[in-house]
Amino acid sequence: MSALVGKWKQVESENYDALLDALGVNAETKALFLGNKAEVEIGNDGDTWCIKSTVMGKTREDSFKLGEERDGVSIVGLPVKFTTTLEGDALVEVSKAQGKEVITRREVKGGQLVSTFKLGSVTATIKSDKA
Repeated sequence: MSALVGKWKQVESENYDALLDALGVNAETKALFLGNKAEVEIGNDGDTWCIKSTVMGKTREDSFKLGEERDGVSIVGLPVKFTTTLEGDALVEVSKAQGKEVITRREVKGGQLVSTFKLGSVTATIKSDKA
């Protein structure tokens, strides 16, 4: 899990536009998301984790303990409930908003942070290199 800790900069994405469609993101906002590269910073201090995500000049910072449900706001501005667990060396976040559930799995593969997002039958991936 210590491999997850650090700053990461997006280098590529796959099927992210389909995920944004499934989330109901409007065309203008979708174009902005697809035209910007996300930055993610993951920190860990004992049993507390922090994930700071920045895209389009907007930052969402989330500190949490594994397994505890918390309220927050998604990167697209929706109120959401989050729960994050550790599965092996991967952080797995389940977020629920407006009747939709997105499962985000963050793990390091081949030196890259691979973030996989699943919403129903739609799966998207973002790969990031250490910044």
